[in-house]
Amino acid sequence: MDIEYRSSIGTDLSGGVSYLTGFYAIWVASLNNKLVLFNTSDPNAPSHVVSINGAHLSDPSFVFAGGPIGQYIYVTSFLNNKLVVYENFSQTFKAETSVGLGNPSSVFVSGNYAYVTNYGFFVANGLIVFDISNPAIPPVYKTGVNNSLSNARSVFVSGNYAYVTNRGNSKLVIFDISNPLAPVYQSEITIPDMGTMCRVFVSGDYAYVNGHTSCSVFNIANPLLPFLASTVVTQLNDTRDIFVSGNFAYLASRGNNRIVVFNITNPITPIFEASVSNSNLIAPTSVSVSGDFVYAGTSGGKLVIFETGADLFSSSSSSKSSSSTSSSNSSGSSGSSSTSSSSSGSSGSSSTSSSSTSSGEFPFYGATYYNDFRDMNSINNPLLGDNIQMQFSGFWDENWTSNEMDFEKFGYGIRRTKNSQGSIFCSDASRLFGLDRGYVGMVISLPNKITNGVYYPLQNNTVTYNEYLLWGVNIGQYESSQPGFYAALTPRGIEFTIWSSLGKQTILDDVSNFSANENIFLEFAWDSLYLDDYIARSVLRVNGVDIAAGNLPIASDSLKNLNFYVLNTPYSFSNFECTIRKLSIYNKIPDDFIVEWWSSSSSSSSTSSSTSSTSSSTSSSTSSSSSSNSSSSSSP
Repeated sequence: MDIEYRSSIGTDLSGGVSYLTGFYAIWVASLNNKLVLFNTSDPNAPSHVVSINGAHLSDPSFVFAGGPIGQYIYVTSFLNNKLVVYENFSQTFKAETSVGLGNPSSVFVSGNYAYVTNYGFFVANGLIVFDISNPAIPPVYKTGVNNSLSNARSVFVSGNYAYVTNRGNSKLVIFDISNPLAPVYQSEITIPDMGTMCRVFVSGDYAYVNGHTSCSVFNIANPLLPFLASTVVTQLNDTRDIFVSGNFAYLASRGNNRIVVFNITNPITPIFEASVSNSNLIAPTSVSVSGDFVYAGTSGGKLVIFETGADLFSSSSSSKSSSSTSSSNSSGSSGSSSTSSSSSGSSGSSSTSSSSTSSGEFPFYGATYYNDFRDMNSINNPLLGDNIQMQFSGFWDENWTSNEMDFEKFGYGIRRTKNSQGSIFCSDASRLFGLDRGYVGMVISLPNKITNGVYYPLQNNTVTYNEYLLWGVNIGQYESSQPGFYAALTPRGIEFTIWSSLGKQTILDDVSNFSANENIFLEFAWDSLYLDDYIARSVLRVNGVDIAAGNLPIASDSLKNLNFYVLNTPYSFSNFECTIRKLSIYNKIPDDFIVEWWSSSSSSSSTSSSTSSTSSSTSSSTSSSSSSNSSSSSSP
């Protein structure tokens, strides 16, 4: 792996904690008591956006962006014992609380709750839970736990569990937070080399903890019986942070002025991969990864950006990377033994990679959202997350079957129940993709069979409202309008429709057959890169087989502030039941996706005219392949 220096920014800051969210890096300067926002959309030229003097901050120790609708920044302030809330991007102060806090050292936001660790000796509880469902008011203290906690250093939430590093007794302590209002102690295990800034990062069945001179890997498949899987002696000094992305673990060494990377394809035997130093990388205290770029924060107040070589995102990445958390951030602080921080999850663009295959594995490079639905909270905080404000509503069932599924060994999924209006949604589809380019991949299972693309309950049924929406943009509860597009189960087959101001047109799968409860891997892609600016090459792939393609009109319509919904079929009496097991969304086309469709030069573009914003349009199209079916369609 090659790692090359790209840029750095920030000279008037001292100490710091950084957090990536989308194309921005949020920085809290521990010794300056400042909150700073950098634009990192161009990693080669990051720019300063805004900074405010933190009147409410005193030695800030950690920052996390997220919350109920992803628009807020949560900062732990170490010396004045506060959790402070700012509005994201504008960084306007919103609220603060000091209830139950004593030298707070880190915060992790999951759903409507903020989990905060206390480092102070004279404090009742080491882990505090706050309700943050209403960001307009101060976070509401709900409960605190103290099992084996003294000098709690960092917290990481994954699924139904919170993992806390505790410097007082050199332990990793695990809590069940299925009920956030009543965390239940599960177990603890000794950290062999507890460092000053010992942080934990959870990825799949493993928890990675940086020590002073080593990295410990714990198997947490059974939270009641964790065990030490391996320890890597790094020969580093004073490692301050750890970040896991796909098959690689990144360590920030303050004592060696270096970022070091280990290959953890096999977590039992991590292998040294690469290291990097630079004149700007003085005493790094934090490290995080997004896409091809590595972001390091230093004690001197600089954000230093590196780019990784292609080897990092090779096809060697295994399916285990689907369980990795992405783009969280870490932190650190210099010049004071009392400041602290931790790594965390949920941020902007993608971080890991793997090539797309018919086995249901998703490539992660370029992803804006990835989820394998381990629990309800994972919708808001996906394993590979960002700041696109996904939410869920309505009535859902958690499916915790442990049988081996067709695509890989996972027993997860969330079931949309009959007669409900349950849905997953993002309030701004433009955060996920554009009308000119994007990709949605999903693994679902249905309680009835599919014959020739038609779902059994819809056979011989031509009633429009009994079309079942899989996902869609600008699809309302009872009506839809352009611009938008959607994928749906219909009496005609599995349809993918684009509806712009140029009209509406559909490609159709009327050949696929599936048994009841069989996993189905559906992929939908559209791209105008190789065609006219107002025509998108659109493709529907099922279980790795390219089924249909067409050149569909897209126009230059914007998706900004238009809702993106998953399983939100209008007309709740349609009795749609579906289990969604994986969801992957991109603002680009995965590199090896359906090359033959895009390389075809014989395709001719479509034309269509729209008659009304709520009715079908007449359209015509020629397809590049005999296997492609195209027709006009009404929206569900």
